[in-house]
Amino acid sequence: MPRQFTSTFTVSNWDERELPGGPHALRHAAAHYAVSYIGEVSGTSTIDLVMVYTPAGPVPYTGYEFFEGQIGRRSGTVVFEHAGVYDGDGATSELSVVEGTATGDFAGATLSGHWFAPPDGDGALMIIDATD
Repeated sequence: MPRQFTSTFTVSNWDERELPGGPHALRHAAAHYAVSYIGEVSGTSTIDLVMVYTPAGPVPYTGYEFFEGQIGRRSGTVVFEHAGVYDGDGATSELSVVEGTATGDFAGATLSGHWFAPPDGDGALMIIDATD
């Protein structure tokens, strides 16, 4: 049976830069930042995202999170892929593991999750560990 682990987090060192595009390209940008997790998920990450600023308002993004720490009793490193959207209520991502990136106790585990950051940057993370 899957077990859910939750954590709060803080975002720091946000660095966003606009990416070049063609004359008719929508505005798009790359962001790099750090995250510190406290709770059942504890550790640190760096995250790199590419965002597209759409005329309708929501900002879809995709990218990668390089996590090092603990999820429950397991520890190691893993790369999560973020597929998400930012709107007026905050940023929401679905997380999946990039195959072959899990080390330590994460190797062989089935991990996926949901990530949410409200506009002020502090939020909650849920990781689902589907193997025990």
